[in-house]
Amino acid sequence: MRCILRPMSMLLLICVVFCYVGTDMAFAHQAVIAAAQKDKGSETDGLIGSLLIIGAIWLGIRWNNRREHEKWLNSVDEYFAENPHREENKELVLNKQVAIGMNISEATLAWGKPSSVNRTTNIWGSNEQWVYRRGDYNARYIYFDNNVLTTIQN
Repeated sequence: MRCILRPMSMLLLICVVFCYVGTDMAFAHQAVIAAAQKDKGSETDGLIGSLLIIGAIWLGIRWNNRREHEKWLNSVDEYFAENPHREENKELVLNKQVAIGMNISEATLAWGKPSSVNRTTNIWGSNEQWVYRRGDYNARYIYFDNNVLTTIQN
């Protein structure tokens, strides 16, 4: 068991480093699987390898989510630093909520990019329906008139 633990531990470390610096997680996962297949041992060794793979994947996902969240927070701070007159919406955006009167940038920061956008342009201006799909039959909609959020439909 000790003979597989050392190479697997080293591969776990490599896998975690790959994840942290942004290398493709699938590549790191394949490296761990290849090492486990190369050093097949008892069932216990296979279990240890599987646990190390699961741990590496979990850490990679966690670190990636953390980096994405930090990037999002920086985007929110930058936007509101450039638009101090819109500061009243910052708390809503940080809580991932939208509200009537928000502009397109604030809604995008709060809810992200929509699944689809339906646009209408007429003599009075432009209207957009943003669709956020959650599963096959469940969706949320927000509506903009001339780039201002006017309707929220859950």
